[in-house]
Amino acid sequence: EILSELFHDYGQRLLEGNVRTFLTFRGNVNKGMRTTLLKSPENFFAYNNGLTVTASAIKTKETSQGLLITSMDDMQIVNGGQTTSTIYFSPRQKGRQANIDFTSIDLSKVFVQMKLSVIKNNELMEEMKANIAEFANTQNPIQKSDLVSNHPFHKRLEDLSRKTIVPSGDRAVATKWFYERAKGQYQTKLLSILGKSKKDKFVMENPKDQLFTKTDMAKFENTWRMNPSEVMQGAQKNLSIMGEKILKEYEDNENNFEAGFYRNLISKAILFRQTEKAISATDWYQQSKGYRADTTCYTLALFRFLLIKGKKDINLKRIYDAQKLSDSLIEQILIIAKEIRSHLLDESFRDGIANASMFSKKASAFDKYKKLNITLKNLNDKD
Repeated sequence: EILSELFHDYGQRLLEGNVRTFLTFRGNVNKGMRTTLLKSPENFFAYNNGLTVTASAIKTKETSQGLLITSMDDMQIVNGGQTTSTIYFSPRQKGRQANIDFTSIDLSKVFVQMKLSVIKNNELMEEMKANIAEFANTQNPIQKSDLVSNHPFHKRLEDLSRKTIVPSGDRAVATKWFYERAKGQYQTKLLSILGKSKKDKFVMENPKDQLFTKTDMAKFENTWRMNPSEVMQGAQKNLSIMGEKILKEYEDNENNFEAGFYRNLISKAILFRQTEKAISATDWYQQSKGYRADTTCYTLALFRFLLIKGKKDINLKRIYDAQKLSDSLIEQILIIAKEIRSHLLDESFRDGIANASMFSKKASAFDKYKKLNITLKNLNDKD
């Protein structure tokens, strides 16, 4: 209530040190804050990061409630402009959500924390305000992928990755694939190990090229499910799409996500990464680089589509046991990849869409690739 009154009295003068003004309710963050104010105002304190405030001087007094601030000189909200504006504008907005009028928002139930820096040196005031505003607004951003890390599905995948020793394949020793459920887990684990020999042992058992993240998992899985246009929306968007599907599947029957699912996922990871590597090594790619991700994704999706059409499929168990693709499988994949890349670079095939990456994001793109006349070579049944 006090914050709303202050903004009513002083408006944008409170936010002169902020890096941006109110971004309206179009963005998801401000919409989310408004929903909290409307539906669970008592939780706003817990959900919100709060305000970063500067002042040149303050006055306080002791009361039965504790130490209270009675006045501030030159108060500036240098981080938290969106929070302040949302608290002020939400109860004044016309309209409703879930059949509740925004005017019914009760700010007496809403609390927001404040970090206050009192800068008494006038000569340093502007520099300090500028630095605080800059640093408070440029911390490492939290991606949506970080916010789902604690779901039981991701915890199970992490647990399986820590205890599942995969076949040695071409390596001298058996290893594990390291699933990074939370960002930076691999490096944090490495830094926590004392002694070079123990670090070396960890890296040998968990090689860096067998590290994969939540967005990697979504890319491997959604490519296998033949949804290349979704994968090409970008790592975070694809995780959001794939994550929603797979978490629902997990909640419907979590028994489908045991060791067998994990082994198949590792095979899909090998399939994707070794296809990327094989494409990169071809003469036709070296002559004109670019769009490797698009080519890889559409190649594998189309390959699987053609196999299923012929009542066949890729043998994931063989890939897992060998921890690599067979030469004959790579040969077939590259035949398709060359066709995919050639058509991707053809503007007439893209229906005049100038940007190839934009074409790859369209659901209709896969339909066009399905119509290509590609004959599969006689693969070994084990492939």
